[in-house]
Amino acid sequence: MTGGARYAAEFNVANLAHAVLVMSTIASGRIRSIDTKAALSAPGVLTVITHENAPRLNFPERPKANDDFVAPSFGRSLPVLQENTIYFNGQPIAVVVAENLEQAEHAATLVRVVYDETKHVTSIVDVLIEPATNESVNGAMQLLAECAERDASGAIATVFHIEGDVETTMGARALLYPDGTIDGDFPPLIFDDLREATNSCVRRYEVDGGYIDVFIEVVQPRVRLVVFGAGPDVLPIVNLAKMLSWHTTVVDTSGRVSSRERFGNADAVVLCRPEEVMSEVSLSERTSVVVMTHNYLHDVELVRQLLPLPVRYLGCLGPRQRTERLLHEISGDTRYRPYLHAPVGLDIGAETAEEIALSIVSEIKSSVVSAKRCATA
Repeated sequence: MTGGARYAAEFNVANLAHAVLVMSTIASGRIRSIDTKAALSAPGVLTVITHENAPRLNFPERPKANDDFVAPSFGRSLPVLQENTIYFNGQPIAVVVAENLEQAEHAATLVRVVYDETKHVTSIVDVLIEPATNESVNGAMQLLAECAERDASGAIATVFHIEGDVETTMGARALLYPDGTIDGDFPPLIFDDLREATNSCVRRYEVDGGYIDVFIEVVQPRVRLVVFGAGPDVLPIVNLAKMLSWHTTVVDTSGRVSSRERFGNADAVVLCRPEEVMSEVSLSERTSVVVMTHNYLHDVELVRQLLPLPVRYLGCLGPRQRTERLLHEISGDTRYRPYLHAPVGLDIGAETAEEIALSIVSEIKSSVVSAKRCATA
């Protein structure tokens, strides 16, 4: 990291235009009219973009309720400048483009908007509260303990809303255990969704006599991190992983007994030689691994054993040239190169041990999230 990177503001671009957003001043409703004539006549203004003249974008058809558009649900794209509906205060409703920033800011104040405001409606939130002695709560606690012990996932389905005269009761649960068994008196369709869920979600089901709303909560096991190395730069990684409640194992391939005390925040500290790790360290497809022994020969032996394993993440500390030399020395086989993160960590300009730890943990977190998204897709 040389510090020689240039920022966007340092580049001089000819004929650069500046844009300023015009925001909605109501929380809900529609734009009845939007007058941009004064803004367009202001000095330096190049154009004003609104829902009336913006290019049409290919958004999915939006759901309707009672002949009115409903607000987008969580995770759905908001069609900015594509319609006259207002969903929240401060929603972008126009873009003023001018030759400089001052001209764009002035012209933005000249845009006149008339709204049809929707009357505010107070929402009511229902909260399901159960005593901890409830049998179903005890079952859920047992499931959580079993998932943690087996380092495996599970799921809990809870009925939180009922419409009509149905046999199911409020708070009824179905539990999916790590071994695939399900405990609960629910319709089979719910069991299918429980098995297939990869992220927590809400589902509505039509049953005899009415409808039930069910919250499916996916219980994910702790992220497992194994760090090969016991230098001072490993400490901030362990501490940060501890803050995230990750299960962290430190492997000191030099076998120093003092490492047990130094890495007291780690869940486990293993002392073994590089050639012994396969028998001493538990690794699975859920494990993220970082190699940072600062010993080239140790790294060679470790990477040789780790590369063929289906671990979730494998990173190696050191410059790219060192990694290429290491891979060539192992076998000259480059087919595993795409699976090895080297240099390890996101490129955030890290220099100190703490910053490097942040970049490494961030990249591991990103790989964990990406794996969940791929599973969902």
